[in-house]
Amino acid sequence: MDLEPLPSPEHDPMLGLTEAHHELRERVDRFATEHLDPVIAECEAEERFPREVLQKFGETGLLGGTIPSEQGGPGLDNISLCAMVEELGRRSQVFAGMVGGMSTVFGAGLLRYGSDDQRSRYLQRFARGESMGAFALTEARSGSDAAGMETAARKVDGGWVIDGAKAWIDFSTVADWFLVFAQSDPSQGRHGICAFVVERGTEGFSTSEYRNKLGWRLGSVGGLEFDQCFLPDTALVGEAGKGYEIAMYSVGYGRLQVGARLTGGIRACLDESREYARSRRIFDKPIAELQLIQTKIVDMGIALDTGRYLTYRFARMLDEGHIARREGSMAKLYTAEALMQVAHDAVQIQGARGIGEDSVAGRMFRDAKVSEIVEGSNEVQRTLIAEYELGIRRPKRR
Repeated sequence: MDLEPLPSPEHDPMLGLTEAHHELRERVDRFATEHLDPVIAECEAEERFPREVLQKFGETGLLGGTIPSEQGGPGLDNISLCAMVEELGRRSQVFAGMVGGMSTVFGAGLLRYGSDDQRSRYLQRFARGESMGAFALTEARSGSDAAGMETAARKVDGGWVIDGAKAWIDFSTVADWFLVFAQSDPSQGRHGICAFVVERGTEGFSTSEYRNKLGWRLGSVGGLEFDQCFLPDTALVGEAGKGYEIAMYSVGYGRLQVGARLTGGIRACLDESREYARSRRIFDKPIAELQLIQTKIVDMGIALDTGRYLTYRFARMLDEGHIARREGSMAKLYTAEALMQVAHDAVQIQGARGIGEDSVAGRMFRDAKVSEIVEGSNEVQRTLIAEYELGIRRPKRR
């Protein structure tokens, strides 16, 4: 059957992507085809993050994303970051999350609130792929309620002592440093929370890894433990008591890379489903001619376009100076739910092939469930959006 190719996103006038964005996509696609595609299946089976690929990506000069050139990054705008992360998200939600997180949830807090020394010490090496960072907010009993954290920070002469534990931290066993949040004064609630940079190897600090996860298998996810862990004053990020503000800024910005990588996942499922539906024959005709299959493909196409519009709108608003938390929550919520449904339908279209180890849709199905929970659960996103729609919250500018 001779079908027209899927419209290319860079030619969609609603997205406003330029020739430079088109060239960036092609550059990232060539890199991923050469270095990432060959190792994904093996790393998924071993539950191992391909750090060697991240280091190679650092050599492209793109790894730093939106980190400014004076901090060692390429200084991309947020639209370019979306284009890059979406392309990587077609292959791996985890790898795309690390690359996108460097500009957003991992790096944004340090870039905005960190000292010159912290930005130089961590972000520049991060942008070159020479070190990895991670974001450590979640605890066993405080996820969505970040202000309820129990990890404690006690001020002492020359620094701070940290006690407690973090749970479900991405890249727990491979990151070189962590942006860690701890409560210095419970009576102050969220205003008592502080942010610190903690380096691997610090005395009193250890990490662990969770295995056999449902999804996100390419990523190292686990716990952090602090036992009388002493940190010098230079480890404090921003001012004491500003940790919650830093966390919310980082998480809000981080939803940009979430929307972009999930959109890439939707695209991957649609591409694989289109190809399979054209080639798979039943009752002497391609299943692409069956109305039930066509309906699923239609829904996938709508999900892809909607996910793109919401995510790239968010990126454009960030580039214009808006914090755009409402738009970020919309992008995250929609793309997470859409990928879950699209991946489900893609597996269904492929039948037994869809549950095989080589199925992109099968991998996206597992990772989609994770994305409905992390980076602010779908339920939390709906609550935030409702508060903006009802006027309980007001939009802010940077």
